[in-house]
Amino acid sequence: FVVVALIGLGMVNDRVQTIAVDGNQSMELAYEMQGRLFSIGQHANNAMLLEEIARQRQAQAAAIENLESYHAGELRLSRQLQDARAQSALKALSVARQDGEASLTHFFGLIQEGNRPEIEQFFADDFQPKMLKWQDQVGVFLKTQKSLVDAAMLEIEEIGENVRLIFFSLIA
Repeated sequence: FVVVALIGLGMVNDRVQTIAVDGNQSMELAYEMQGRLFSIGQHANNAMLLEEIARQRQAQAAAIENLESYHAGELRLSRQLQDARAQSALKALSVARQDGEASLTHFFGLIQEGNRPEIEQFFADDFQPKMLKWQDQVGVFLKTQKSLVDAAMLEIEEIGENVRLIFFSLIA
């Protein structure tokens, strides 16, 4: 019984590692990426509204800087995720990011050309929907991570209860 109880405690420790380190770090990274994505959209919107070329370029540079930080977060996630559901959610997120990134590149190309009606049309028809889809996929990833953490918490609770029962059996 003691050996079984110790094995149960080891299992609890493994699950706590999954939650405390892996799950929480992944969620923290995803929230940071979500913030970067909001900033990218804000800088793109600013670039569209600004008329001074120098300020448009500043907005573009800020958007690119946020995109690079976003990429770093996505790369870190891809290296640390173990669960197949989380990996699948990250893959869908990556696809949405690629679409949004291509749209962002084209958008800033239009800004440099300076054709305001074409810029506004592209923003409404292409850029904004792709950014929203990208945001939605970040949300899906976060929900997936939360469900994995919740499931691990339930598993810890169940293992802990079994260990308590074993200890009570030893005492009785």
